[in-house]
Amino acid sequence: MKVHQDGTITNSFYVDGHKVAMFADQSHLMKSVRNMLFKHNFILAPETVQKYGLPSDIVSLLPIIELAKWQSTRFFKIAPHLDDSCFVEGSFSKMKVKPAQSLLSRETASAIRTLVHYHGKPQWWLTTAWFCDNAGQWSDIMSSRHAKWAFSLKKEDKYLEIKQFLADFMEDVRTMKVGDSFKPIQTGIMLTNTSMVEMSEFYLREKNHETLLGSVFSTDALENTNMQIRDKNKAPTALEVLYIIRTLVASNFTKKKFKGNCQDDQSQWLTTLEEIRRLKTPEDMTAEEREDIDFIMGSEGIEDRSEAYAFTCFLGCLFKRTICTKSYCAKCLQVLKKKDDEAMQLDKLIKLKEYTSGALFPPSNIAYKFFSLVENSVSENPSVYRDGIVVWNAFIDKMVGVANDKFPEIPPCHLHLIVNRFMHMRAHFWTKFLNQKRRSDERLAKDQKKKEKAASHASKSVMGYYIP
Repeated sequence: MKVHQDGTITNSFYVDGHKVAMFADQSHLMKSVRNMLFKHNFILAPETVQKYGLPSDIVSLLPIIELAKWQSTRFFKIAPHLDDSCFVEGSFSKMKVKPAQSLLSRETASAIRTLVHYHGKPQWWLTTAWFCDNAGQWSDIMSSRHAKWAFSLKKEDKYLEIKQFLADFMEDVRTMKVGDSFKPIQTGIMLTNTSMVEMSEFYLREKNHETLLGSVFSTDALENTNMQIRDKNKAPTALEVLYIIRTLVASNFTKKKFKGNCQDDQSQWLTTLEEIRRLKTPEDMTAEEREDIDFIMGSEGIEDRSEAYAFTCFLGCLFKRTICTKSYCAKCLQVLKKKDDEAMQLDKLIKLKEYTSGALFPPSNIAYKFFSLVENSVSENPSVYRDGIVVWNAFIDKMVGVANDKFPEIPPCHLHLIVNRFMHMRAHFWTKFLNQKRRSDERLAKDQKKKEKAASHASKSVMGYYIP
């Protein structure tokens, strides 16, 4: 294998007349790129800056860190995938793939652009957003597990577009400066891109395959298996490996107990204990008693503009999954989806994240007003999540009644279903927010305790004294 900075590459060899192409594993490359960004800024070549019209040649971790700080105190986040795990630099944490993919993703790029365009952040941040966008798209292609990002000749123009993107990204990485030398992340991306394009040409044109998934060339399945084996025994014998694999094969069909470094691409679980325990609480209250439950009504709208953007994006996801994939209700679609001529000031994040026109669901103004009222009402009534299914159902009934009175344009046919699903999805964000806050508070308390202990052991000879 030879990969030179001038672009010349030897990426294959022959065994018994068969060509063998070499790859640098995509998952390891993403981790290495993220870890290298912790150490160095990436300096793009002048040709790259001019080609894409970038405001700066610097790709830095700083905008991503500032983005995480910006949204840390907000409930609805413009980049909910970013959390503390993305910035941990420990010897074990830096080996995890998912935080690296979350940090260098197209979602991160959209969030940075939102801060620059609508919150007055520096223009040079857009270069980091450009790199995150390209790195995220590259990761989607190289680790593709579904037809959306697969190599295929069914749409020749899309196939050629993917090939051109890989060639451009390889050239941009080759010519950028990372520290004082040509880094392994650069040679790895060049090697993998070259081999991937050659394999796609071979399997699609010579072997007549309909599609080719990039994930088949990764080591994720092997890494996940090894992780699960080591979880049972850190240094197993050959016989113990055999027994552990047999156990894993059986257990993987009964309960998902898995948090690996790499993605799990095709495991399907028959049942879980969580599904078995999903039992309804008996309703002890009568209908009259349920009607007597008093709730504090919230106001319309989200005060924080950043949260308003994220909330609108959240509604679009809710409606897409409910109306467009479940109910297929034309009445709901007519009212809850923004019309082409309707002015909506809070759908800017959706527009930035809509890489393909029409792919996302922009909510209408009336949908935003009603569900922001529901959101503020939930915040005013924490007992909804605490006091069981009876209060939960009473609150949903109350919100449906409010919609019928204040927003009669919203059709009642699927309103109960949508509000109920809104509450479930919101609960996921709420628990994640509370867990992150708890971990942050614990970390701050731990750091403070270390400082106090260090101060107590400091040399008394250098301590200051107050002179009255």
